[in-house]
Amino acid sequence: MDKERIGEAVERMGYEVVTMDISAGKRRAMRLRVDHAGLDAQRGPVTVDDCAEISRGLRQVLDEIGETDCALEVSSPGVERPLVTADHYRRFAGERVRIRGFGQLADRSRVLEGVLVGVSGPGANAPDDRDLKIEMDLDGERVTVPFGAVAAGRLVWDWSARRAPGRQG
Repeated sequence: MDKERIGEAVERMGYEVVTMDISAGKRRAMRLRVDHAGLDAQRGPVTVDDCAEISRGLRQVLDEIGETDCALEVSSPGVERPLVTADHYRRFAGERVRIRGFGQLADRSRVLEGVLVGVSGPGANAPDDRDLKIEMDLDGERVTVPFGAVAAGRLVWDWSARRAPGRQG
């Protein structure tokens, strides 16, 4: 499966691939979680119509690369969206996040939950994520975690306020 070509097609439509999972086996399936790209990220959540538009565009790409039997699922990243790139961490500064490390993080456990302060380090505003640090506030204590030590991160939904991270009102 040509992941790069799929990602480029999604970007040409004005979206970004947040995650892409491809299952192997008799009936191949591709599951994409997508969001608005760049400045369009402030447009609000990805809608069903957005997903349908992306699906139609990708079906043509899949046909061109000979993946006609591949099932395709396109969805929004959800309210507890994964944070995959340094840009995701920059974008959601000020929101509550949970990160899981490959090992112990900030001399604590493998899982930290707190408010994302931002991204720092050499080239903190560059797309390259080497040497970057994720800064978090853990109940008043500021901790710094190397970006490369993070296995997974996601936003945390505030169920009591019923407010999605990154959204106003």
